Amino acid sequence: TKMVDQYKYYRVLGNLYLELGKIDSARKYYSIGLNLSNQQLQNSDENTPKNIHQGGKASFMGSLGRCFLAEGDYTKAIKYLSIDIEQSEDDKLNKIFKMIHLTNAYIANRDALNAKKYVRQIDQLIKDKEDKRMTIRASEMKSNFFSITKQLDSALFYTKQYNTLKEAQNETIRKNQAILMLSNMEAEDRRKDLVIINTNLEKERADKKAQFLTAIYRRTPNCT
Repeated sequence: TKMVDQYKYYRVLGNLYLELGKIDSARKYYSIGLNLSNQQLQNSDENTPKNIHQGGKASFMGSLGRCFLAEGDYTKAIKYLSIDIEQSEDDKLNKIFKMIHLTNAYIANRDALNAKKYVRQIDQLIKDKEDKRMTIRASEMKSNFFSITKQLDSALFYTKQYNTLKEAQNETIRKNQAILMLSNMEAEDRRKDLVIINTNLEKERADKKAQFLTAIYRRTPNCT
């Protein structure tokens, strides 16, 4: 629906800015999405189910929690992420990702007890998932968790796993960028070829027209 697309638009923009470290810009788009979902909940109609707006609101709350996490405000991060997780039963992937962020907030806050609870839940939830981003984030999370709990062998294992997965992801990105660059170069070459072909065609047409007019002129008797 239109509203789902709008929520996705603001969420994706916010995520992009957050990945670039531009927290204020990320917060701006998450807040726009949150305000929009609040407006829709107050003036909901039959065209879009209410749970779509409730899910959108919860997701933007969790995303704002990520901003607080990036800024080091772990108390607010935990509060906002918890709200999202509690209301994300209809969106399992969102719930898992936000649980990983929440666990990172507990780890950063040196709260190993609550972090441990979520590490176990996440292990169960991602067991049958094939989302590489999820696996990478979970590996990083477990590396950090085992570091603060002084389980150094496990911390080393997950650090190596994270590095391997991250390098594979980066290699895929590099390959995709190379393919995109080659595609752009090929497209530019084709564009130049088209320009040359069009120029030659226009010249050929102009020459033929000139030849035709010259032939007519020669055949036309002079009038005196």
